[in-house]
Amino acid sequence: MTLFRQLLMVLFLTCLLLLVGGLGVSVVNSRAYIQEQLSVSAQNTAHSLALSIAPAMTQHDPVLADTMIRAVFDQGYYRRIDLVDPQGKILVHYEHTHQANLVPAVLRHWIHLSPAIVTTTINAGWLVAGTLVVESDRSRAYQNLWRMVRQEFDLFASVMLFVGVLSYAALRFLTRPLAEVEAQAEAMYRRDFHEIKHLPRTRELRRVVLAMNRMSRQMRALVGDLLRQVEFFQHQAYVDVVTGLANQAAFDSELGSLLADTEKRMHGALIIFQIDAFSELNARMGRDAADQLLIQVAGRFLKLQEDHSDALIARRQGADFVAFLPNISRDSAEKVLNSLMASARELPITRTVPDIMFYAGMSYTDVNGEPAQLLPKASLALRLARDGGVHGSHVLQADAVNDGALAVLGYGLEVWKVRLDALLQSDQLQLHYMPCVDLENRLLHKEVLVRLVIEDQVMAAASFIPLIEQFGWESRLDHLVVDKVLHYQIHAAALGLPLDCLSINLSPYSLRLPSFVDALIARIKQVPGLLPHLLFEVSESALVLAPQAVRCLAQWLDDHGSGLVVDRFMMRQSSLAMLGTLPLRALKMDAAMVRDTEKNPDQLFMLSTLLHVAHSRDMLLLADSVEFSTQWKVMRQLHVDGGQGFLFGKPRPLEGLPEGV
Repeated sequence: MTLFRQLLMVLFLTCLLLLVGGLGVSVVNSRAYIQEQLSVSAQNTAHSLALSIAPAMTQHDPVLADTMIRAVFDQGYYRRIDLVDPQGKILVHYEHTHQANLVPAVLRHWIHLSPAIVTTTINAGWLVAGTLVVESDRSRAYQNLWRMVRQEFDLFASVMLFVGVLSYAALRFLTRPLAEVEAQAEAMYRRDFHEIKHLPRTRELRRVVLAMNRMSRQMRALVGDLLRQVEFFQHQAYVDVVTGLANQAAFDSELGSLLADTEKRMHGALIIFQIDAFSELNARMGRDAADQLLIQVAGRFLKLQEDHSDALIARRQGADFVAFLPNISRDSAEKVLNSLMASARELPITRTVPDIMFYAGMSYTDVNGEPAQLLPKASLALRLARDGGVHGSHVLQADAVNDGALAVLGYGLEVWKVRLDALLQSDQLQLHYMPCVDLENRLLHKEVLVRLVIEDQVMAAASFIPLIEQFGWESRLDHLVVDKVLHYQIHAAALGLPLDCLSINLSPYSLRLPSFVDALIARIKQVPGLLPHLLFEVSESALVLAPQAVRCLAQWLDDHGSGLVVDRFMMRQSSLAMLGTLPLRALKMDAAMVRDTEKNPDQLFMLSTLLHVAHSRDMLLLADSVEFSTQWKVMRQLHVDGGQGFLFGKPRPLEGLPEGV
């Protein structure tokens, strides 16, 4: 029970006691007053009536005496009037036995009024002419008492109602700061460390609010310090100090993670850009001018990233720059390369040092290509460009894959578009999963993986997702997977199967669509009982590509018992800035971070700091792509919350699939 209700109940009971007590005192006083009035009225009537009928008794005129007594009795205030002669004979007798029917029986039972009986002597000179007996009527007294009780009750009830309404409003006003403190505490649990602006005037409540504000500031500062530490170490480890671009370690790590993804065959172009004879230029121009040249070239690469938000750019070493453009056609990639070379030749420093030469090599792979050959082919293309003359560039195609499902089937791009469209319409998707476990090997959730059945072959996502992206069908596929997972959970529940928590991946390109999040929320609203058994995953790039959509989805899921997981988390500066404000369920470290941590124990400190940040925000930190026990041992030493990878199980179909799923 809330404090407000407890206080309201105390006030209600207090008012009720006051009502009962006041009403009781009033009834007692009223009873005493009415009892006294009964006695006084009976005594006065008896004496005055005795004096009035004394002449009639002296003259032995009983008719006159009867008339006078009857007149008094008919007034209705007396129950009995008797006239008795000196010998004890009753000369006149009047009596009625009616009850006070308008008075509750409980009142007559608990409040007793004694009848007032007065006996007086009628004198005729010095002789006794008779005796007059007058008994008051309690029915009228009870009616008067009941009327007074009702009036008192109505008055006290009105006052109690007024006091109750006033107390309710006053308590609402006085306890409003407590409600704000409660909301502040709930917000702190949701990782929102705001402060209460309006301080209450009540001293005790003001102190409570001030204490909570201090705690909120300290928690916000603590999380901020941890994030700044992570950003600092991340900047030191992965950012080039001269250009501000990612360094070779960061680029190789991210590219290696993309190429190692078994669920998505990477395709695109890789460009290596080189400033020729940079060491000689450095000696001739001076270090400052050489650094300016590097910064100007880095600016051209940043412009490239503005046009291609998912591109990876870095300064590899010395005067070598590199860019990876995923999901781009060869013609578009060659246009980017030519534009880069043209913009390099127009750098401001070339006006003062016209003999600076630039070379670039590019390798390209399509969905049938071999991504692992991108880097060596680009290096070979760079050497060929240098052999080609001034400001040269060269393009090489990565070797084709001989055993990929797409190559085996041998369809062209247009044929694939038609066939994929038909396959998606006929619902030829299969659901597989990989388990994510905690440190005790207990299941945390199952990450849903998608397979496509075509010509009796089960194709992994790496085979068809690049085509889905090339055709712009990411949101279409996401909606199909969500519907299929919901259908599975509904039927599994209907069959009495245990409901595991299933995690669904969402494409960052889907989140960029204005209506996608609204449509997704509207769909899962139809099955609110399944929300505790659902998670949604987005890659770290989605935090940059669609920050508002991610924030909206994360907040809605957190408010409704589900959660959002950030996958492939590599601690980019842009995503670290959002980490302090997003209500996330978990972070999944990128596979490259897991591998690098095993090879570089010095990185444990940075990841340990990230773990503290995640736990301070009530998030889990999970290791992805754990393949070897040595990697898991390092993760356990780091005290991460769980892991996922081939060490715990390869992708497998969901068990107990209902018919049609």
